[in-house]
Amino acid sequence: MARTIGAVAALADVSVRALHHYDEIGLLSPSGRSAAGYRLYERAELARLQIDRWFYRCSHEMHAMLGEMYVADPRFTATYERIRPGMAAYVRDAIRANAVRAGR
Repeated sequence: MARTIGAVAALADVSVRALHHYDEIGLLSPSGRSAAGYRLYERAELARLQIDRWFYRCSHEMHAMLGEMYVADPRFTATYERIRPGMAAYVRDAIRANAVRAGR
């Protein structure tokens, strides 16, 4: 279910302007646009936004190491695999992608 930028801002406790900025710099782009041109976000973008907020002050090297560390820890993998198969790898890949973006 796609959510509007206002709904995502309220859920993530960030400003709409912050989400516009994230889109402008390529940190978090919307998954699509409504017929009226409004930014729409899916669950994947919401998850990535939370990851960005949790590790915002980390260097891009730290982001990459965290991604590897999480998937290497069987407790982490088991927890996320119970939620949804493949989610541990998804989180690792999201963290890696954020590290690459931050390293530009």
